[in-house]
Amino acid sequence: MRCTSLLLAALLLAQNGWTIPYQPVEFMNAIEEKEQGADVHLDKIHEMVNHLARYAGEYPTKLDNDADHAKMVENVKAFNGQLGYLIKTIIPEDSPEYPYFVREQARLGVIAHNLDIPNAAAGADRIYQWLLGQFKGKELADIQQEYGIFLANSGQTERAITQLKAAYESDNTGAAKALAIAYLGNQDTTKGQRMLEAYIKNYPDDLDAQKLLEVVKEGKIEVKEVKP
Repeated sequence: MRCTSLLLAALLLAQNGWTIPYQPVEFMNAIEEKEQGADVHLDKIHEMVNHLARYAGEYPTKLDNDADHAKMVENVKAFNGQLGYLIKTIIPEDSPEYPYFVREQARLGVIAHNLDIPNAAAGADRIYQWLLGQFKGKELADIQQEYGIFLANSGQTERAITQLKAAYESDNTGAAKALAIAYLGNQDTTKGQRMLEAYIKNYPDDLDAQKLLEVVKEGKIEVKEVKP
């Protein structure tokens, strides 16, 4: 069950109200069969996970109706099972690409969590913990940002702040927005406002961030606990 400690009325500004008719993905499109064996294309898996994220990379999802939600749940479950089998039995653990396949599994776990698939959050959390030890530099900062956003959306605000702060301090300026939201969810409006201002300096065209900053300055932030 989803349990998030953060619901900012201002964040509704970022939810534009649009939905997308669901188009499923086919895992086998990433497999190129040959006379002897087959090639697995990581880039195609990445593209398919990106496609799934368009619908459920955030919560609430952008699915059009209950039928599409049910269809996507089954699609994600099947895709995750196939990717998991690939990682466990085919991709060598000492392969340079191995952590990147696992990262796609973590991203898929976040999507599954946003679809309210049972146990998805625990699985994604466990994978991200492993990934933190596999990357360095900018790639590590990107992982920390992904992980921090996931933790914030899972109601684990303190842990989210730890990851997002580490990402931001490693020159991932894009993490400032999520860090600001995490601070606001933790009822620290001073730090939240400061991080929003820092973010807008680097991303002045982000109108949602500007609107959120206005709401913060006006003192209209509302924090609730939501347990659907």
